[in-house]
Amino acid sequence: MTAMRRYGIRIILSLCLVLSAVLNSGCSINFSMGDMLTAPKLTDEQTEIYNALTESAGRVNLRYPRMGDYRSAFVMMNLDNEYSNEAIVFYESTLDIDGANPAGNPISRLRICFLDKDDNGNWRSMYEIPAEGTDVDSVSFSNLGSDKLRIIISFTVLNSADKIVSVIDYGDGIARTLYKVSCASYMIHEFTRKGEEDLLCFGRDKETKTAVFSAFGCNKQGDFERLYNSLQLTGEIADFGRISVGECLSGGEVKKCLAIDYLKSENFYGTEMVYFTGRSIVLADTFVRDDNGQSSYTRRLNSYTPIIYSGDADEDGILDVPVTKPLPGYENLTVPEQVNAVVWYRQEAESIEKALYTFIDPNKNYMLCFPGRWEGMVTATVNATDNEVTFWKTAEEINLVDYALLSIRVVRSADEGAKQKRDNAKKDGFEVYFEDDEKTVFIKNTVGEGLPLTDAELKVALRVRWTGSEEPYRLY
Repeated sequence: MTAMRRYGIRIILSLCLVLSAVLNSGCSINFSMGDMLTAPKLTDEQTEIYNALTESAGRVNLRYPRMGDYRSAFVMMNLDNEYSNEAIVFYESTLDIDGANPAGNPISRLRICFLDKDDNGNWRSMYEIPAEGTDVDSVSFSNLGSDKLRIIISFTVLNSADKIVSVIDYGDGIARTLYKVSCASYMIHEFTRKGEEDLLCFGRDKETKTAVFSAFGCNKQGDFERLYNSLQLTGEIADFGRISVGECLSGGEVKKCLAIDYLKSENFYGTEMVYFTGRSIVLADTFVRDDNGQSSYTRRLNSYTPIIYSGDADEDGILDVPVTKPLPGYENLTVPEQVNAVVWYRQEAESIEKALYTFIDPNKNYMLCFPGRWEGMVTATVNATDNEVTFWKTAEEINLVDYALLSIRVVRSADEGAKQKRDNAKKDGFEVYFEDDEKTVFIKNTVGEGLPLTDAELKVALRVRWTGSEEPYRLY
């Protein structure tokens, strides 16, 4: 027998032993080579918890949250302020469950088990409840304004883009669902109460199909409730994008606000602003008006303009909302042909104030803030092949510009022939402005009076997005 053949037989025997051990352990699995290669190995404590679970529930399939900070089927947390953690385990029962609920939908086999240690230090099942959906999306914890930790679990639902969010209380060995809500997106953040987190939900009214926003939390008595009336959003929201909690100015006071960035239609985004006045949740009363007299925060995307989100663009602590506007010379071109400026508007409840006029690199490598004398006087052209953008003095038509003020070229370290591209940039008269492990940013700056930027102005105006940056808001 050859050595290779003996090695192959040993592999087969090893797999058979693993298969036999799994079948005898009471664990039911769906066999595939991917599962066998990627299934996480249980720690000793998880094995003890798993054995206690199967002793109570029988054969199970463990389920793992898809997103968030807790990705394990075994979530450990001190829920009752005692000396040790409890275990929350997500699993799918393999027992046959016949029948359906009144709506005619099959009963979910997804379950949640709460386990704790007994006086002898052994894990045992304390309480088990059915889950609301078909799979676990994410797990979070928050007091939500009470003196006790609550469990917030979102579930995906078969054939639905919405999630079901359940708020669960656990104590004295008993788990109970305080509230459940269906929504498209949600977040846990301080918004209506200083120092206390709210559950902020974004979804659609089942009857009107319009987008709505609701804030939930615990009242002074510890009861979970809707904190204020649901707010109907006015935007034509096809899909929710990124949602940012920030601050705005209202009557000279800093107050909380929400920027809801959303998709209106293909390559067309908008932002809905929500303010908390201290007594109620309201929509913004004032908006930016475009050249057609339309009042909204909107932006167009194309190959020259990336997805851009609301954020503190000028770093003054107040939330800014982006709006796209064609640069001079592009106004009469079609939307796919336009190179856009991104104008940021500072959030004030009584008025809307322009904060910055900028250009954002199509590949999101940098943002260039225009000085006041550049607005309406400077435009840009994009050379996608060389990843280069050139800023020019405005002409009546974009193809007539001939006065280059500034050129920016980016070479990514992962680019094919990156070294040669860096050498070529230097030969073409570019200087290194910024460099890290990810990219090198080159500039060629025109020196002179009038429109050209001084070195000091350029240092302030050109903001490079660097690897691992810790920005208070991600602008793009």
